[in-house]
Amino acid sequence: EGLVLGSSAQPQQRHQQQQPDLSHDPATAAAAVPPVQLHYYADEISLLQGFCGVVQTLDPDVIVGWDLQQGSLGYLSDRGALLGFNLLRAVSRTPELPGLREGSDDAWGRATGSGLHATGRILLNVWRCAVASCE
Repeated sequence: EGLVLGSSAQPQQRHQQQQPDLSHDPATAAAAVPPVQLHYYADEISLLQGFCGVVQTLDPDVIVGWDLQQGSLGYLSDRGALLGFNLLRAVSRTPELPGLREGSDDAWGRATGSGLHATGRILLNVWRCAVASCE
């Protein structure tokens, strides 16, 4: 019983491998999947803190999600807020300091951006990018 968080291999390990032709051999396709580490947590707050630890370890410049505000990072942030945990600050590059836009919310930001802010990281809402490219 408990919660599980999976994280893939470090980015530099994935980029060093040559991509095999996966079209003919299922065994080759299975071998090409990068290794995944599973982390087990006893409760939800520990899981959210573990997620933030993975983000801090990988230190991405950009965090991308299909529906970042409602479906992925936004959902995790809302769950953290219910538990008294500021997830967006914890995934920022300066978790010990509040960001300038922390807690800011406006109609224009919700309509045109993710509405989420993590200092030092770019948060991209992919479906908004896709809609904008179709207009």
